[in-house]
Amino acid sequence: MTPKQKKGGIVFLVAIMLVWLLIALFPIGGETQVYNSDPTSTTQTYIPKFVDEGDLMFYNEADSLLVQIDLEIADNESDIGYGLMYRKEMDELKGMIFIMPVDEVQSFWMKNTFIPLDILFLDSENKIVDISKDNQALDESPIKSKEPALLILELNAGFADKYGIKVGQRIEYIRN
Repeated sequence: MTPKQKKGGIVFLVAIMLVWLLIALFPIGGETQVYNSDPTSTTQTYIPKFVDEGDLMFYNEADSLLVQIDLEIADNESDIGYGLMYRKEMDELKGMIFIMPVDEVQSFWMKNTFIPLDILFLDSENKIVDISKDNQALDESPIKSKEPALLILELNAGFADKYGIKVGQRIEYIRN
């Protein structure tokens, strides 16, 4: 190896290390997270902020609009796995939709989820096929849909009752 080749290899290695360091210090999507440290704890966790990625509209059986919410979208394995974990609150007219890869009976849980939730299960035609209401924070019991579902919508507990959301109604959502 010539001295010029060695120098080029070292420059390349330094550039790779610099990129790695920048990614470690400034993670992609860092603007959507708050670094939260509990002074009584020895651990630190990222607490994601709500990211408005779309709008979702609920319609009754007569096709009249019931309510519209801002929507965060989980459509990849990482986002689906993380969901609403570690969040301390969510505004009333916000929710998270999970776009699952397969239309099948779905199972969720409330591990590391601090917000009590209503969980709505929807089929491939955006019709609500099941609603699990008032799921308690941090409960690790499985919450399974009674019917196959492609979409799962998480909302604050009590939302379905407050706005008259029922099985058989449909939704529409659009991405920003």
